[in-house]
Amino acid sequence: MSNFDYLAGYESGARKWPEDDDGKPIGYDNLGHALESAALGYAYDDPNPQIPPMKTEQQIAAREDRLDFVSDVMGHYKTSDIIDAQPGVRDSLAKIAAGNIDSLNCSMADWGGSGELADRDGLFNADARHLRDLDSSDATNLLRALASDEDSYATVSSAQQVYGAILMATQGENRDATLDAGLHSNTMHGMLDESRTEAIGQQHADDEQARNKALERQAEWRKLAAGAAIGVGVGVASGVVIPAGVAAAVAVLLDFETLGAAGETAMGTHTIDWLQENEYMNDQEKDVDSGQP
Repeated sequence: MSNFDYLAGYESGARKWPEDDDGKPIGYDNLGHALESAALGYAYDDPNPQIPPMKTEQQIAAREDRLDFVSDVMGHYKTSDIIDAQPGVRDSLAKIAAGNIDSLNCSMADWGGSGELADRDGLFNADARHLRDLDSSDATNLLRALASDEDSYATVSSAQQVYGAILMATQGENRDATLDAGLHSNTMHGMLDESRTEAIGQQHADDEQARNKALERQAEWRKLAAGAAIGVGVGVASGVVIPAGVAAAVAVLLDFETLGAAGETAMGTHTIDWLQENEYMNDQEKDVDSGQP
């Protein structure tokens, strides 16, 4: 049995975690922190996280190892029931998903198996960014499971909003590619929103007022996205730091470092401006406009 299966598994032979006085398992928050640090390449409680650099062969190999681990995590945590059976791991899983939102987008853009013909890798700059196809089924299952919870929904949706805006912006004057990027991002949001709405309906099935208030809060993640901080450093992959809750943050890898520092800063500033101006607009025309910040 692998270390991961022993610590996170639920089959025979897996670790039996201690329980509190009510019989509920405890300690899983520590497991979540370990998973998070291993998957993202920086300490789970780093107040200023940075994307690990990917310049040397050793750094790229480390990136590949992290993606192997992310694939294992995604293959394991497939449902809300599995996640909720380990109280304390959900927020870490949300940050793992947010920190790998680039590969998750690429994974879920296979367009019925025609991704290669449609130049999916070109749209996402997959080779240069060392993205990984993490299996669209596993990606869908994890994202839907995370979106059922208000806090993890906000974390992942914030990352998706910023990544989607940057993805559109980096297509330049290619209107078709910009539209493809925008439509794909909206599809991602639609899946997250649908899962969250279903969970709200089940949670507040008998309380219409509480259900409406929860649905109103569902849009709050856009404010988090608009407050993202652009971070650019020498030797460090360009990224943004997404606020995820009161005291946590997650770095999201972006795709504009090839423009040079001045271009990165300008694109980052314009993109965040666009997010702030269009907090509640995700229609097709806004997708196209955002490609030219």
